Amino acid sequence: MKRKFIWSGIFWAGALFLGTGVMAQVRVEIDPQKDEGAAATANADERVSEYLQNLAETERTEWMERMTSLVTDIDRVCSLTEAQRKRLTLAAKGAVDSGLNRWRANMETWVRDKARNVQGDIEQFLAGVGSVRFGDTARTWEPEHQQVWETTLSTVLDETQRKAYDDDMRQRLAFKHESMARALVADLDRTLRLSEKQRNELLPLVTMAASLHWDRLESWAGDEENLPYHQLGALLGAVPQEDRDRVLNEAQRKGWDRFFERFDGAWQSIRNLPGGHGVR
Repeated sequence: MKRKFIWSGIFWAGALFLGTGVMAQVRVEIDPQKDEGAAATANADERVSEYLQNLAETERTEWMERMTSLVTDIDRVCSLTEAQRKRLTLAAKGAVDSGLNRWRANMETWVRDKARNVQGDIEQFLAGVGSVRFGDTARTWEPEHQQVWETTLSTVLDETQRKAYDDDMRQRLAFKHESMARALVADLDRTLRLSEKQRNELLPLVTMAASLHWDRLESWAGDEENLPYHQLGALLGAVPQEDRDRVLNEAQRKGWDRFFERFDGAWQSIRNLPGGHGVR
């Protein structure tokens, strides 16, 4: 009996020794780099989520401020009742939420897809995310273009208010087009040395070009808000050549053509957009 106990003890001691050795061997085979890689991935995912949340909050603040200003302006033009003001304010908040959801979904998909391929510092990658452009599609995410806002605005105003609002919008748009035209004629004057008579004759021609094509220039630029202002010269393509030739002398016409060469590529793009009024 004593001998069996001794042999049993030896057996279990050996088994424990072998088991410990196997366990030790298993521990040795675990790759610490995999653990570090998994931890780094988790940290990167967490940082991306945090960054997207902060970006969304910034976007929400900017959009809400813009919509609040819009409601205030409509109130100025239309003399809203308290009930109308509340409905528009509520619709503005809903439009911001709706647009932000679409923006967030597209932004998150893009950021996470790109982040998976980042080799190195995730912070450096995220620093450049704010400059991402989604093209003309991004305009459809803006709160002014959300159905909840457009529907509410179309139903909350009475006929008199609607006419006042439409008139104000037309005046605002006409002012914008004339301002663009004045800036462009001033730029031409710098190189062509126009007379006052020539400036006055060119201004309505360029203003008409702006009224026909400014929306297309903005659409071509997508969500790069400053690009249309850098490509104003493209609007000269919509000025009828016979009208231009009537206003300018021969040397000025050559200068006009040299000036326009820088913008011809943009003009060829916008003139072919749906509904364009191409001239050249």
